[in-house]
Amino acid sequence: MLAAVPERPKIADAPLSVVLLAREGGTDLEAVVKDWLAWLDQRGGDAEVLIIVREFVHSPLTDSRVRIIHQVAPNGCGACLQTAVLLARHPLLLTCTGDRQFQPADAPRLFAHIDQVDIVSGCRVPAPPPLWLRALGLVKRIVTRVLLGYADEPRAGWLGWRGLGRRLRLRVVFGVKLHDAECVLRLYRTEVLRRFPIQAHGSFAHVEVLAKANHLGCWMAETPLPWTPPEPEQPDSLWAADVKLVRRRPEFGSPT
Repeated sequence: MLAAVPERPKIADAPLSVVLLAREGGTDLEAVVKDWLAWLDQRGGDAEVLIIVREFVHSPLTDSRVRIIHQVAPNGCGACLQTAVLLARHPLLLTCTGDRQFQPADAPRLFAHIDQVDIVSGCRVPAPPPLWLRALGLVKRIVTRVLLGYADEPRAGWLGWRGLGRRLRLRVVFGVKLHDAECVLRLYRTEVLRRFPIQAHGSFAHVEVLAKANHLGCWMAETPLPWTPPEPEQPDSLWAADVKLVRRRPEFGSPT
């Protein structure tokens, strides 16, 4: 898949900004930050950890690489992500949740592809796909290989019928072809995120970023990642309004 991608400057070893989007009421943020700092020590090089929170948090962490940013207004996941993009200091930006959904030890899977593309997104794998879906995918890959000369990557995980339905809708409406367009653990070339504003207020912001980057001709890769669903997992009440906003009035240009 990556063979036809135009060559890009090597960036995998560049300085890194890690952005942790903390959930309200999260209790293990400090331990999560320590895990990321330990992983950054192993990686080496310049780095920073930006913790974007929507409520006041006092942390005893004294590491000079850590910055806690209190997002007052506008509120929401999208606004927090936009703030992180504007304040990040380094050419690589990694986003993740501020809890135990993902582990820092899995982050190198993203860096393995970033030299060839602009964005590397994780694909959550809470469970393998059911047998019938794997068989259907095999048939599809054989047919497309014979008739069209290419074949998609096998589906890595199964997010349930609801996840499948959302993926198909996002592909039809916004042209996002990744298996998991909602995964928060991602690695970006920071310059890509500064080419457009983030309009969505809720978690749809992560899909909006992919849709706009795709529209601008950016290349993306996807890699499977272990994932532990959060408890409790609450639905995003802003999703429908954000979809309507971005679909009807998408904005491009430098964010403010």
